[in-house]
Amino acid sequence: MSPPPPRLSLCIPTHRRPAELAEAVASGLALRLRPLEILIGDDAPPGDERSADWVARLRPDLPNAVELRYWRHSPPLGQVRNVDALLRASRGAWVCLLHDDDRLVADGIERLLAELERQPDLQAGFGLQRVLLADGRLDPAGAERLNAAYGRVAAAAGRLDAPLLAAIRQQFPNDGWIARGDLVRQLGYRPAAGDAGDFDFGLRLAQHSAAFWYLHQACCDYRVSPVAVSTAQAAQFPLQAYAILDHLACPSRACEIARRERLEAMLAPAAAAALHSGQRRTALRLLLSRRWWRRPRRWPRGVVYLFTLLFTRRC
Repeated sequence: MSPPPPRLSLCIPTHRRPAELAEAVASGLALRLRPLEILIGDDAPPGDERSADWVARLRPDLPNAVELRYWRHSPPLGQVRNVDALLRASRGAWVCLLHDDDRLVADGIERLLAELERQPDLQAGFGLQRVLLADGRLDPAGAERLNAAYGRVAAAAGRLDAPLLAAIRQQFPNDGWIARGDLVRQLGYRPAAGDAGDFDFGLRLAQHSAAFWYLHQACCDYRVSPVAVSTAQAAQFPLQAYAILDHLACPSRACEIARRERLEAMLAPAAAAALHSGQRRTALRLLLSRRWWRRPRRWPRGVVYLFTLLFTRRC
């Protein structure tokens, strides 16, 4: 007789951060949820065996009803394909994604999963994020600002019957969420989304969901890292997220209003990303759009960007 499927699959993509990976896995092992599977996709370059060696040392000490599955990708898959491979390989009734430099908050995750299991028409859920500084200290003020900026406030707690609205507003976080395993494996990550893979997945998950659940309790520690995808100097997240949102079809007026508001907020960073990466035509299209020039406060920056395009040689 085959064993029951895991109650939760914890997927952790990693890249050259063995110390942070150890913290991420430890936060998963602190969960009282059983059976549990932990999946690690290692994208370290050839010759860097630190994470592989650590996993080998960990295996003999795993608790009962915990399975650790590890893949060493050679050549590396890249962030989006690594996440996609982990999600599709998961076997759990529910799936949680955790970036290798973040940590789960056990009490919050356990309470969130209990709520999802109690209501069969919920497809996914999430909670508050705590902000973890690079040196390991928590930043309560930073967490308050972060959660408020994305609408994770007490008044929003409970059932969200417009999940696409939560995804557009980025109320649904990049990681630390829990979603139904069958739906996660069906959707996966789209390589075409690039650095906006987390955002794109949240939108598509919402489109296939009747409702999300928001728990107004910390479920994940988000580490402010100098090499995070969203803060890397050459990251294309703003441009890729803008393009995804620009083509999104909204089923309600509220979602359409939220989509336009997010496009307004993303426009200047998207133009800057296009300019920085040498995508001159894309930058020019954004700078000459009606959306740019109907806000006078953007005019000075638009002039600077246009002069940059006109008088900077092509690389």
